[in-house]
Amino acid sequence: MEINITKKDVLWGYIAQFFNIGAGILLLPVILQLLPSDILGVWYIFLTISSLVQMLDFGFQPTFTRNVAYIFSGALKLQAEGIDQGQQHLDYPNYPLLKNIISVMKHFYGLISLVVFFLLLTAGSWYIHNRAGHLPEEEYIMFSWYIYIVSTVLNLYYSYYNSLLVGRGFVKENNQLIIITRSIYLLSATLGLLAGYGLLAVAGGNLLSIVLNRVLAIRFFYKNGLRQMLKEHEPTTEKLLPILWVNAKKNGLSSIGGYFVQKGNLLFISMFLSLETVASYGLTINLVNILAGVSPLYLSTHIPEIYKDRIDHNLSEIRRIFGESLFVFYLLYVTGALCLVVIGPWALELVHSKTHLLPLTPLLLILAVQFLESNHGMAATLITTRNEVPYLNAALISGFLIASFSFTSLYFTNWGITGVVFLTGAVQLSYNNWKWPLMVSRELEESYPQLVRIGFISLKAWFFQHWKKR
Repeated sequence: MEINITKKDVLWGYIAQFFNIGAGILLLPVILQLLPSDILGVWYIFLTISSLVQMLDFGFQPTFTRNVAYIFSGALKLQAEGIDQGQQHLDYPNYPLLKNIISVMKHFYGLISLVVFFLLLTAGSWYIHNRAGHLPEEEYIMFSWYIYIVSTVLNLYYSYYNSLLVGRGFVKENNQLIIITRSIYLLSATLGLLAGYGLLAVAGGNLLSIVLNRVLAIRFFYKNGLRQMLKEHEPTTEKLLPILWVNAKKNGLSSIGGYFVQKGNLLFISMFLSLETVASYGLTINLVNILAGVSPLYLSTHIPEIYKDRIDHNLSEIRRIFGESLFVFYLLYVTGALCLVVIGPWALELVHSKTHLLPLTPLLLILAVQFLESNHGMAATLITTRNEVPYLNAALISGFLIASFSFTSLYFTNWGITGVVFLTGAVQLSYNNWKWPLMVSRELEESYPQLVRIGFISLKAWFFQHWKKR
């Protein structure tokens, strides 16, 4: 099976990523007008707790995605680490192996979902009650939380369909699915907010969108006769979970460190600072995360193609794709950051927001730290396409140091959010920000400036060729 990612797939990816990560920003004008800052702060705590518990996925989703792509590329067997350079592969998907890995995913996510449900219902509910118990809206906040628990568990259980869609090369379909379901979320949440249901409307809209997402995902994946094709084959009998576990555990432990870099600070901030401050920090991080999600999307859209290039040992194609990805990332991030700094405060005033962005100094710090984070994150993503996870120890140590420094800073000093962001950036700058880009540069045998130049020339050639055809 040929996995070919076109520029149309990339375009769909940008639109989908904007809807996926940016659903919040499209809903912001309504939320910022109708939700008080303390309730908005509670919503951001919902999101942070949910993302923490979902790490119990333990890194299996990228591992499943990568191996599903290998299977659809005709791999005869899966390896715990690396890629067998001498391995022969089929010219069509390995259906028995695919049937086996689907069964493994169903059982794995079923067990994890039960654990997550228990943790959210107990520890999660206790924390929400502890932070919101003094508010007069406590009862409806807790009811909204229970609805959010159901949506989180459903989303986690059926998340293996994301791996199946992307691994099959259905990048466009996966992105269309995101656009459809996030649009439903925006519409239902907006109508509920306007009707006066507040936080309940946002949680309910999230649940509705997830149910629809999973129904459509199943239909998309099994199209073109795949369900019938799988019925005609018996699954392979080898135990896949031990093979997948080798790298999945590394991804999972790394994600714990990554959590404290990206999202964990909000939990510490919510312990020591007011819900109004939590709301401002959450709003700022939400907007920066939109930028950080959209800017590297060119690379993530082409990941299935890179998996295929790994099997075919096509280093020049990997070099071209990564160079294009770097050029697009730098262009979009810098442009977006300037817009956020210059236009962001004015736009919030325009919609009469009850919550504001952070002051300029912490905002610029967050943008700088996230830029370096996304830059080395792209390098780490490319490294994992080799079926290797060499950054485990660095991620764990960095996450531990960031968590420790953030808590210490908030407890013993009055540096506030600025101190937390600065210490986060300092830890990352000491190792991760330079280590993984350097490793990728050595593998691809080109410096980063040269890779950006290769990407620019390639994209320019594509643009002029496309323009001539028109």
